[in-house]
Formats: sequence, C-alpha cells, structure tokens
Amino acid sequence: MLCPNCHTRVHTQGVPSKEELRHYKLKQEIAYELPILSRITQQERDFLSQVGARPPDEQMAYSERRYRVVVAENPEVATASYRKEIGFLELQESGMVHVETGHVSVLAGGKEVAVNLHLKLTAKGIRWIRYLMGSGRFTAKKT
Repeated sequence: MLCPNCHTRVHTQGVPSKEELRHYKLKQEIAYELPILSRITQQERDFLSQVGARPPDEQMAYSERRYRVVVAENPEVATASYRKEIGFLELQESGMVHVETGHVSVLAGGKEVAVNLHLKLTAKGIRWIRYLMGSGRFTAKKT
C-alpha cells in the first residue's frame, strides 16, 4: 500500500520506478508476515528448515508426507483431527504452506481411519524463507 501522495507520484512522475516499486511491495509483503515467525512450532520450523536447506531450484518441489491412523467415527472427523494435530494452520492461512489431503481410508472394524497429508511451501513461502535466511532471521539446518 502506498499513501495517496506516493501513489500520485508513481503515476505522474514515475518515482519510484516500477522496479523499485515492485521491490518495495515484495519487501512490504514479507515484512507483514514476520510476526508469524514468533508463533510457529518446532515442527513447523523443522519443515521450513528442510526446505531452506535445499538448493533454490529444489525448494518448490520439496514436500513432506504425514501419515497417521486416527481413531474416529468417519474420515472427515479423522482428517480434521489430524490436520489440527500437525499444525501449519497459521502458515497455511497466511499463504506460506499448502496442506493437501491425500488418500484417506477407513480400516477394518470401522473405528480407525488412515489419513495422509502432504505439506508443501508455496511460492510466497519460498520468497519468505529466502528473505528470512538472507536477513539472518532464520537459519536452515543442512541436510
């Protein structure tokens, strides 16, 4: 967001330049997400660290699979329960992480459900983790 004066200056005088404005907006987007860093769990930090430790061309392709057998009355309840248990809700809400439900199946007896979840950092999350690492706010563990 720009104040009305700066917004007018961009359109009338081209100041700042389009490249400078793009850089400013990216930095602003990342800065708004910094408070999340203080609220993430160790499990979430470990996931971010795993992604950050990979070469840049492999970061977007990296994903983790989480699997658990959950005692529940149906697949929806089991998935919601496990989804809440593993966390990543705030990171997902902010657009940093994508959590996809994989195969879910009711096991023999009908009282247990096998749940698969797949975690992946989004493009926004990749930019965020690179910024954090570049600024020294976050360090990735080498794999």
